[in-house]
Amino acid sequence: MTQRQLLIVNVLVSFLPWVFPAGISLVMLLILGLISVYAWYIQRDYDQRTAYMTLVGMTLLTTFHFFLFDQLMSALYVVLLCMSFIVINLLSKQIQVAPEATEIVAYKSTPTMDVARQEHELTRALMMQMDHYMEQVLRTMENVMQRTESSSNQKMAELHAMMENHSLHMRKDLEGLHGKIDRTADVTAEQSEAMMADLQMALRLHESKDETLQEVMELLKEKSSDGLDVETMRQIIQDLQLKDVKPMNRHYVENQQMKDLFYRAFDEAHSDICIVSPWLGNWLLRDKNLKNKIEAALKRGVDIKIVYGIGMDKGMRDDRAVTSEKVAKDLKNRWLKKGYPGKVKLHVSNTHFKLLMCDETYLVIGSYNFLSNQGKFGESGSWHEAGEYAEDTERIRQLKEIHFSF
Repeated sequence: MTQRQLLIVNVLVSFLPWVFPAGISLVMLLILGLISVYAWYIQRDYDQRTAYMTLVGMTLLTTFHFFLFDQLMSALYVVLLCMSFIVINLLSKQIQVAPEATEIVAYKSTPTMDVARQEHELTRALMMQMDHYMEQVLRTMENVMQRTESSSNQKMAELHAMMENHSLHMRKDLEGLHGKIDRTADVTAEQSEAMMADLQMALRLHESKDETLQEVMELLKEKSSDGLDVETMRQIIQDLQLKDVKPMNRHYVENQQMKDLFYRAFDEAHSDICIVSPWLGNWLLRDKNLKNKIEAALKRGVDIKIVYGIGMDKGMRDDRAVTSEKVAKDLKNRWLKKGYPGKVKLHVSNTHFKLLMCDETYLVIGSYNFLSNQGKFGESGSWHEAGEYAEDTERIRQLKEIHFSF
């Protein structure tokens, strides 16, 4: 395999952290990286053009991995491997011209011995430099992995701190809850952490009510004995958000009713529309009816606030997260160009919650992803969505303070 072919292989290898867990990727990259550096050194050949092309490629790939998609491990691997390749390529020129200089200047020693000595020194210096680079990589990767592993622990610590003034046995009940969610087959680690964040926010509505907190802790303790799934946690959080809501015009809604309330908000709002939805869908950019309603609302002076982005604050972008990021950027740019600066505000938060609020008039809480599910109810492949509609000014103000203080 030529040097260029091996370089191309390493470019492809740099995408391993996109697919495999951090620990496995780190081990594989270290092994393949060391093998590549050794192979380049064995078959070193001065090639200035390839070295400079590699420098350009390194810059582009680093920008792609780190600055566009926040893949730190991939970016570091590209930088280290490309710099090693460039150094080996350019240093090989010194090795090749060394015999001629030795024959003219160092006439007391043989050219062969001098070349061997120079090769030995260069090899030693290169290996020391690579050891230094690898030590930095390992230290950086260790810090990244520690931050990732401690994120859900931090959420639990915040829950404990929030409940510090409540009874001891209630705090102990939380100990058994952590970790049981993401051990079930249908919940990812990102969803688990997002739901813990949603639970924390929901509990803030009842910080001073021991009876409410005790009731929630007992329910969580009971449900966690058999494992918590997404639907159960969603229902617990939804019930907690709606608990103590005044019975004024509170009722059950589902499917098309929820979609109609979403569109109705843009027709009726006078001050603000607040939406929490884990993801944003491409259909938001294509729905002419919705775009017209949004523009009409903005002309009336309505502020539109959107919270989205499950898993994105950790840099863990699946297909839905990538789409959400693109749609969010397009939405902000579109309404900025149309002359509504600052009227459409988007905030990234690791949340699995779904919420719609129109002014202080009504709120809708449930399973419906308002901004990613186009709501083609009744068509093949559609599924059931349900939630609660309520009119409670005090609770709407509380939820705005918790979720939309940006």
